[in-house]
Amino acid sequence: MINLNGYTLIELLITILIIGILSYMSYYITVASLDNAHLNNCAIEILKELVELRDSAYSCDEGTPNILFFFPSIDKIVLKCYDKKSNFYKITKTIDLRDKNIDLISSVFGVNEYVYFNRLGIPSSGGTIVIRYKNMRKYIVVTPATGRIYISDKKPEEW
Repeated sequence: MINLNGYTLIELLITILIIGILSYMSYYITVASLDNAHLNNCAIEILKELVELRDSAYSCDEGTPNILFFFPSIDKIVLKCYDKKSNFYKITKTIDLRDKNIDLISSVFGVNEYVYFNRLGIPSSGGTIVIRYKNMRKYIVVTPATGRIYISDKKPEEW
């Protein structure tokens, strides 16, 4: 009598199916977390620019603050600083979000698409910058009067 111990074809197919489902789920979770990290890194870069702008305002002249302009139509952020020698504003830094495949959805600071801070660190007006990558959004919020800057996954409550 021959002993036939082994696995049936159905058992092998079910095992392969379970392994396939688990690998697909782990791939999806990995890609989603990498996309979120990519968007978060860009939001942190914008936040750092805003904090640097606020901190540099303490030493600027009141009439000529450094200004951060937002251009949602071309996905760019431009920092302009006042040059005393030429008596004009010059572009000192440009952040091109298209290079990172990030969309600058909107930036609203009152009725303007720019922000500057006075010598006390108070913004010209509070506002929100919205960036998007694939189906995720981040909100960089500048609070009026206090100049607090933070990143949020949700729309600010005053919207």
